[in-house]
Amino acid sequence: MARRHLALTKENAEIVLQLISFCSRQGIKVPVVIENCRKELVTQKNDEHFTVFEFIEGNEFNGSQQQIMAVAREVARLHQVLKKYTGKLPNYRNSVYDESGYANLTEKEMGQVSKELPAEEILFIKTEMEDLNKRRKTIKTDLSVMQPIHRDLHPKNILFQSDEVAAILDFDAIKMGARILDVGFCGFRFAGKDLPQFIEEYERFNPLTTEEKATILFAVREEFLRRINYILHDLLRGEKTWFSSFDSHLESIRVLRGIESRSCQNAHPQD
Repeated sequence: MARRHLALTKENAEIVLQLISFCSRQGIKVPVVIENCRKELVTQKNDEHFTVFEFIEGNEFNGSQQQIMAVAREVARLHQVLKKYTGKLPNYRNSVYDESGYANLTEKEMGQVSKELPAEEILFIKTEMEDLNKRRKTIKTDLSVMQPIHRDLHPKNILFQSDEVAAILDFDAIKMGARILDVGFCGFRFAGKDLPQFIEEYERFNPLTTEEKATILFAVREEFLRRINYILHDLLRGEKTWFSSFDSHLESIRVLRGIESRSCQNAHPQD
């Protein structure tokens, strides 16, 4: 199976493939990279570059509890392996993965995009920005375990055979970051409001610190707001590349607020 690298430079593609090969040697279920006749991981042809992988027989996520728990276990193992990786990570400057375009919009910029969005959505985004900014001053995000993280673990990027994980795909966005971002984002995309159960299963194989568990819901809300900001920056440039995801990102934040509210109630039950 050949894959053309559209979002990565040849250098970054080679770095990502080295990491995938490392994960494969450590027993993580990832696509096996096939070298070309010159023992290269990336083949250049004209202005394009691509890689050949072994074909993986598998199916997409079917929503079952068994598959959700299987993902939690495999991501826990993936993080254990990635923590040991000492190789180079990609440089995403001036690429689709460059996070410089994800900053919160200024008041003036919000005024500009408000012409294209309902007033209640603009108010919701502003409220979320203010809430997260306040929370950021009080929570201990600096105590999160930092290591290489996948950064894009969602149902389209994991294949299954029956109820077990067949392969984790698409490591193109990998970076150094807080592992709780991977755990929370992945868990929410697969388990939704049952995110706490996903986290419990992950911890059976890779325990989180007390500080990480207290921060994880904040981290996922911040990630969805980051993605919303990227879409809004696109709108400012007159583009709508990812706009189809806008409504689902807003709804995700609403659901996460509900999970957080229930968690607080469970932690401090009424007398």
